Amino acid sequence: MNPRSLRVRRAIDNNLVLVLSVCLVAVLVGGYLTYSTHVEPGVKTERSEESSWSSTVDLTHGATVTGNTSVFSEGMVLRDRSTYLVSVMPVANGSFQYTYRATENGELDIDLKQTVVLRSVEERDGAELEYWRTEEPLANGSVSDVSPGETVRFPVSLDVAEQMAAVDDIEQELGGTPGSVELLMISEFVISGELNGERITESYRYETGVQVQDNVYQFEGTGPYEETGQQFTEREVEAAYGPLRSTAGPVLTALGVLGGLAVVLGRYRGTLSVSQAEREWLAYRATYQEYEGWISTGHVADTALPSSRVTLDSLNGLVDVAIDSNRRVIHDKRRSRHLVVVDETAYTYNPPPTPSGNAPSLVTSGETTQQLTPADNAGGSTVGDGSSHTETDASERSDAETASTDGAAQQDSGADTPQPTSGSETSNGNE
Repeated sequence: MNPRSLRVRRAIDNNLVLVLSVCLVAVLVGGYLTYSTHVEPGVKTERSEESSWSSTVDLTHGATVTGNTSVFSEGMVLRDRSTYLVSVMPVANGSFQYTYRATENGELDIDLKQTVVLRSVEERDGAELEYWRTEEPLANGSVSDVSPGETVRFPVSLDVAEQMAAVDDIEQELGGTPGSVELLMISEFVISGELNGERITESYRYETGVQVQDNVYQFEGTGPYEETGQQFTEREVEAAYGPLRSTAGPVLTALGVLGGLAVVLGRYRGTLSVSQAEREWLAYRATYQEYEGWISTGHVADTALPSSRVTLDSLNGLVDVAIDSNRRVIHDKRRSRHLVVVDETAYTYNPPPTPSGNAPSLVTSGETTQQLTPADNAGGSTVGDGSSHTETDASERSDAETASTDGAAQQDSGADTPQPTSGSETSNGNE
C-alpha cells in the first residue's frame, strides 16, 4: 500500500464537499474564460495618432537711429542686435512671426494681443515680491484663413525711452522702492479654425523681457517658441488575448470536469473510501515517524521476557513509558509488536496490520537492530541512557529457540498476549 496514495484518498474522503466545490469553481471560471476569450471576446477601443501639427513664433527686432553721431548716422536701421542705446535708438521696432505646419490641411484664424508691463519686484525668502505694476495695451492684430506653411507677421513698436521716463515718475511719486524694475512685452496668441479636418482652439502666452541698464537695453526671450500637437482617432476592434488566457480557460474547464467526475465515480465505486483499519494504520505510521528517534528494531528472546505484562492501546503511550524509564522502544518484527522492558514488567503495543494485510515495515535507514537476551534483562533494563545494544550470541539464541520449539507457539499465543484482569491489563503467569 502506497502511504502517499492512502493519505490523498483520506484527504479527499474527509473533504469531499470542498473538493467538489473546487472542481465546480474551476469549471465556472474556466467556462467564463473560454467563452469570453474564444466565443465572445468583445471589443476594445484603440486610439492611434491620425495627424499632427506644429507652430513657431519668433520675434525679430531692430531700432532706428534718431540722432546724428560720429558712430551712427541718423535714420540708420539696426536689426537683431544684442544691445541698443536708449539715447540714440529710443524706439525699438520689430514683428512677431507666426507659421504652422500640418500633416494634412488647415485654415486658421490668428489673433494677437500685446501688452507692455512695468513693475518693481524683489526676491525675498525664495518668493517674488511685487511692489508696483502697470499695464497698457501695446498692439493688437488679427489674420484670417492662414494656410499651413504660410508666415504671418504682426508688427510691434516699443518706445523704451518713454517707458523708462514713466518708471522715474512712478518711483518719484512713491519715494523709491527697493526692488528692481522690469519692462516686459506680453504676447497672447489665440489660434482657431480647422486643422487636419478637425476644429481647434488653442491659446499661447509668450513673455519678452527688455533689460535696461543705464543707457543700454536688450531683448530677452525672443524665441523661437514652438508648439506641437497630435490628433488621435479611436476605433473599436475585436479584443485579443495572450496565450496564457487562451489556454487557461479550456484547461481549467477540463480539469474541473474530469476532477469532479473522478471524485464522484470514485465515491460511487468506493475506491476513495478509507476504512477504519486504513485510518488506524495511517495514524500509527505518523506516530512511528514522529518518535522514530526512540524506536529501535530488534528481537527479544523468549527467555528474556518477564512474566508481568502490560498491553498498551497506542504507540504514544508506549513511547511515554520509554521516555519516563529512560529506555528505548523495541520494534520486534518477529512478534509484530513494540515493547519496552522495565524491571520485571514488559510493556507492549500491537500495531495495526498494513491495509494489504502484511505486518508494517517502518524501519528507516540507520536504525539499530537489537537482540535482547537473558543477560541483557539481568540488569533490569532494555536500553540504558538512550543507547542501543546489539547482541549476536547465535549459540545462546539457537539453544533458547531449540529448547522452546514445542512451547514457542503456546507462549506467543498465550503468555505473550496477556489478558486484561479487573480493569487493568496486567497478568502474572509463567511462560
